[in-house]
Amino acid sequence: MGKIRSIFFEYNEEDEHFDFGTFSLCMYYAAKLNPSKAKKLFEATISEWKYRVEYELPLENLESKNREVHFIPSEVQDSIIFLENDLIPALNNETQDLLKQYGGKSSFINMYYSSVDFLKFNGIDENEYFDGNGENLAHYMNRLKIALQYSLTVNQPLIVYVN
Repeated sequence: MGKIRSIFFEYNEEDEHFDFGTFSLCMYYAAKLNPSKAKKLFEATISEWKYRVEYELPLENLESKNREVHFIPSEVQDSIIFLENDLIPALNNETQDLLKQYGGKSSFINMYYSSVDFLKFNGIDENEYFDGNGENLAHYMNRLKIALQYSLTVNQPLIVYVN
């Protein structure tokens, strides 16, 4: 097994990080819950550079090393509301491991790539670590919500990177 990747969100001299596979599992679940709200949430977690590349928008002066997230305050607020009112409660209500519900790692990865297009922006593979426990996932999404709330309060984008 290769190195396990994580996605990091930095703010206020702190960082939140999640196993990349686990984060992808949360985004997939969110997309099944509400694709349009999940898309806003997903976009609030990718860099502005990646956002522009994926949507074929002008890069202006951005380069691949740009790590500030795509930041539209109204969409960040919508994402926080989605997390708080929909995604976190739904995850807390899950009684069976999500990865098992989706038929295991390989099956989940196939489902991930055949779902909504925006998820394909973050490529995942068999080497990722996945935590499918609903309560754990709800806890991770609450931590993301706190980071997004801070970003909104100070009107400054988070810094994001995968390592």
